[in-house]
Amino acid sequence: FLDSIIEHIPSMVFVKEAESLRFVRFNEAGEKLLGIPRSELIGKSDRDFFPPEQADFFVAKDREVLASDSVVDIPEEPIKTARGERLLHTRKIPIRDDQGRPKYLLGISEDITEARAAEAERRRDEARLRAETEKARDAALVLAQAKSEFLANMSHEIRTPMNGVIGMTALLLDTELAPDQRSYAEAVRSSAESLLDVINDIL
Repeated sequence: FLDSIIEHIPSMVFVKEAESLRFVRFNEAGEKLLGIPRSELIGKSDRDFFPPEQADFFVAKDREVLASDSVVDIPEEPIKTARGERLLHTRKIPIRDDQGRPKYLLGISEDITEARAAEAERRRDEARLRAETEKARDAALVLAQAKSEFLANMSHEIRTPMNGVIGMTALLLDTELAPDQRSYAEAVRSSAESLLDVINDIL
């Protein structure tokens, strides 16, 4: 029953002998992940399969685990396999005998390569979205500034002469005018005021 459970765990499960750090147990998921038959793994150590620098890292972590009384969590552990380099999330814990001495080391490794790649892609998408948002915001600010400048210019350039027409017409109406002239001047002032109202509404 226990063998069946270990074999069906989707993560790599391995057990090493504490003294020699040689593998004594490997499940099917671990065999598939490494791409190495279990018959070649059992009785061997990390130094038989991995580059010296990587094997030294594994051994150092294993010794750290055996010296502790708790789970050692390794969030990201790069490993070279037959499928290329993979990224593992590994947890290791010592298994002790009745006298409390470490007898075995149990390791469980989850392949997080695709998850990390997806996370990196998501971060790139978020960065790209932020850049596009900032670009759109900057463009909107430029447009708003241009709009404000346009309205200010139009307000000055159009209102000023219109106020001049209305003002001069008012002065003209304060003088002595023939009836026809007064009628014309009042028509000019009325039209100018109507036009100024339209300009104000547009602006």
